Amino acid sequence: MATITTRRPHYRDNLPAIEADLAEGADRLRMLVAPPGQSGQGLTSEALREIVLIYSNAASTFAYLEGSQRFDDYQHLLGWHETYFHDRDLSAATEKALAAAGPFTAHDLEELRLTWLAWFADRRHAPEQARRRQAELGADMRAILRQMDARQLEFLQRVHITSPGTSPSVALAEAASRLKEQATRTKLTTAWRRHSAPDIAALTNVLDEAVEVRRKAAREGAGGHPTVLAQTFEGCSVSPAEATSFLQEFLTHALESQRELESAIRTATGCTQYPMDHFGRYLRTRMSGRRAPTFRLQALLDLLCTLARRVLGVTVIAAPAQHAHALTFRVGRAGEELGSIDFDLLRPGAPSRRPASPPSTAKSRTPAPVRAKAHVLCPLQPDDEADHVTFAAAQAIFHEFGHALTHVLFSRRMPSESGIEYLPLDRLECASTWWERWVYHPDFAGALDLTGQAQEALALAQQLRALETWSTTLQCTVAAAVDLDVHGRSEGGHREAFERLSQKYSLGDHCAFGDLPGYFTHLTWQAAPGAGFLYFWGAASSAETFQRYRTVRVADLPAKGRPDELTQLWLDPNLPSPRPPVSPYFEFLRDVVDAGPMEVARP
Repeated sequence: MATITTRRPHYRDNLPAIEADLAEGADRLRMLVAPPGQSGQGLTSEALREIVLIYSNAASTFAYLEGSQRFDDYQHLLGWHETYFHDRDLSAATEKALAAAGPFTAHDLEELRLTWLAWFADRRHAPEQARRRQAELGADMRAILRQMDARQLEFLQRVHITSPGTSPSVALAEAASRLKEQATRTKLTTAWRRHSAPDIAALTNVLDEAVEVRRKAAREGAGGHPTVLAQTFEGCSVSPAEATSFLQEFLTHALESQRELESAIRTATGCTQYPMDHFGRYLRTRMSGRRAPTFRLQALLDLLCTLARRVLGVTVIAAPAQHAHALTFRVGRAGEELGSIDFDLLRPGAPSRRPASPPSTAKSRTPAPVRAKAHVLCPLQPDDEADHVTFAAAQAIFHEFGHALTHVLFSRRMPSESGIEYLPLDRLECASTWWERWVYHPDFAGALDLTGQAQEALALAQQLRALETWSTTLQCTVAAAVDLDVHGRSEGGHREAFERLSQKYSLGDHCAFGDLPGYFTHLTWQAAPGAGFLYFWGAASSAETFQRYRTVRVADLPAKGRPDELTQLWLDPNLPSPRPPVSPYFEFLRDVVDAGPMEVARP
């Protein structure tokens, strides 16, 4: 079944605060890069570090907003993206200030200055027409996704399915899981596919055109790359051949795992074709009316702070003044405050939009120096459990905390418009996937002060989430393989790449092309075309790294090992990225599933 992220926003009131941060950062940047006669100071080493931090904060903010667009209508903030990354006057002033500042005597600062100068020069010479066309195609993708949501909602209404506060695809899956007759579920999902087919085709056409624009830009741009893949892998520490080999091994394991799960679904539901369309029904019959639990957000945050201190030596302390829309934590290390993380509180409600106040261009005071700032989304439960989150939300919070903490701790900030190039791309998900594994740790229940039935409910939630991850692993792996293949060629589109892959691996009804286009619209896939493998590279690496932590009590941390091992892995861009073994990823899922209270009836 196609899994397309909804673009219908929910009410949240942190966007004005985010805009205020963007506005203050832009004002501070203009002050720092102003000619010496206007600002009264030259570009010092401290100013250089702050300039690159301001750009890094902006890139990270928009990466966060893009990843949260299911909940945020942030279109009115895109003008700030233009200000930071496409305002010619501001870019020229920044480049000029960097050029006049050097050389710095400190090697690391001079290398940083030259790296950013080269980035600005490359952007200045980049074909403007290609950039604008790519931006137009990105807007076309978002428009098609919004249209798809609207059309799918119309379909659900015609068949009397409601979808309050959730995406159409989730509403459909929930409704299908309640249908006892296998034939009725098949009719419903078949009708859904037919209804979605025109929008999937339209989205695929736009995605294919975007590939052609990238191919032309790669050939004609700086470096004259033969393929888009060759250009993308300049940001990786592994070669395309190594990534391809890894992904093929991962796909082989994922296909074997998928067949195992499909066999269990067939046995439980009696379905004959497209077993994954009946996955929801399979879970419902296994749960036997048991309800998934929720967890106190404060307990989760306490555990995050404890782990950060014990594993990394990092203090994460709540700020005294808290806003209604967020919980703010200050991050420090060795007595130095490095920045802050806002845990943005999403409260369910009717879609709404809160207008942002226009930024003032005339400031009566000098903008204060900027520190690192990151965000983590916290989707809260309805009013009766306003301070609780689901297990899936808890896992997402831990995952996003890994990204946020990395942003705050990072010291050597590389140029990036997308917010994902601070490390070699293959290392991008190593920290975040390591952090999310703590929600499966044996001490997780104790950290949340769960006892008795609550502990069993947690085990059920862990089991359900692991099964959900299991159910989508093949689909996402196939999408990554298609992404890598299509950007490694000089012609052809996504559907042709899928057909080649389907024939090679006999995908059959294990995965349909219509399930894939939504993946290709996501931030990482658009910003690093061809590097869709990076999530599984990071997940496999973290599964291996986390193995020794599974048997260590939280009270006994830090675990024995090389001091600062994880910080080096996550924050040193010059470290090699050894190919991780694939099996720990799948073994981890199986262990969680087998430890749960639900009878999964695996063959």
